[in-house]
Amino acid sequence: IVLYNSADVIGDIASAIEMPPIAIVVLAVAGAVLAVLLIALLYSYVAWKRIRYAVSDDAVYYHSGIFFRSQRHARLNRIQGVDINRPLLGRMVGISAVSIESAGGAGSNVEVKFLKDDDAEALRAEILARAAGVSAQHVTASDGAHSGPAFAIAPERVVYQVTPGMLTSSLLRSGIFYGMLAIVVGIIAFGVWAQSFSALAGLLPTLVIAGSVLWGRFAGEFGFTLAISPDGMRTRQGLLSTRAKTLPPGRIQAISLTQPFFWRGKDWWRVRINVAGYGAEGASSSGDVGSAINSGVLVPVGTRGDVLNAVWLVLRDLGVDNPDEVIEASLRGSLADGGYLHSPRQARWVDPIKWKRNGLLITRTAVLFRTGQIVRSLVIVPHERTQSLKIVQGPLERKLHVA
Repeated sequence: IVLYNSADVIGDIASAIEMPPIAIVVLAVAGAVLAVLLIALLYSYVAWKRIRYAVSDDAVYYHSGIFFRSQRHARLNRIQGVDINRPLLGRMVGISAVSIESAGGAGSNVEVKFLKDDDAEALRAEILARAAGVSAQHVTASDGAHSGPAFAIAPERVVYQVTPGMLTSSLLRSGIFYGMLAIVVGIIAFGVWAQSFSALAGLLPTLVIAGSVLWGRFAGEFGFTLAISPDGMRTRQGLLSTRAKTLPPGRIQAISLTQPFFWRGKDWWRVRINVAGYGAEGASSSGDVGSAINSGVLVPVGTRGDVLNAVWLVLRDLGVDNPDEVIEASLRGSLADGGYLHSPRQARWVDPIKWKRNGLLITRTAVLFRTGQIVRSLVIVPHERTQSLKIVQGPLERKLHVA
């Protein structure tokens, strides 16, 4: 815009110095780009010099900002998890970001970026150790000089890993993939029937949208590993950008098991967890308890044995004398199977598809919510993690005496 509005001035300058106008345009653009780069580099350097972080016995502190300075801190007793994020460019140059998730919500989280990979690992170990009340080991350098406190990185034991083949197979069995195939076949069939292939132009956006969703799932959950260590549960995942998450003991609020329709033949399940402080994913205003499970995946896809092992890591005691029978009724049963309190028959008028699957079971240690006829779902909330209880009843529900 500036060059277009300055065309007359550029022409006068070119005539005065006997230089082609295009050369002046190239020089002007090059000079503008160079000036922007220099300003950006200077600003980045000053901003980097203003970044400070520290870890005390009570909190993690982070200072940043040039014109608008900010100071944030996350109290150690409120920390819900510590993540190490490595974007693709960061992996190439060996730097990581450390994200400290706090129970106060997304606005209370602290992210220290960027550190060398070893420094990021050491910072995570120190935060988790201090949060658990572990004392530092004072390290002495080889020359006898005091080097300050250090925290050992806790060892881990791998519990479950998702193979690339299983992850790919689960995506090919997903509703998104079959929906994409149905749309593609429908558009091609319509084009053949109408003898007009202009409708094929609609294939491109369909393939782009479905492909981006499937690729996001594949790249994001590639190499998923679940491990346990003294400082909590650890997950690692990612093909291009990687994320390593550590959840200290006792931070998981609820756990959800879901089984899409096309996974039934393999008896595969997906496990997600709710951790206070991690942003809600897919939260719905419908009040469906399954949609309230947020903040990440504990097992992207696994057999029933794999997902139940993950459940027992979170809730070691289901609080019943017949856990196998209750689990079977929770995953596949309906009505009163397993001792569930189920929806009455008149509920079919407001929930005709899954009313038989809707169920509630209160045990000594947790409350279990079972629902879903097409996509089966089970939500388990330990009693000590329950935050509130809500009962909703609309006018039609009042007529039917259900809520």
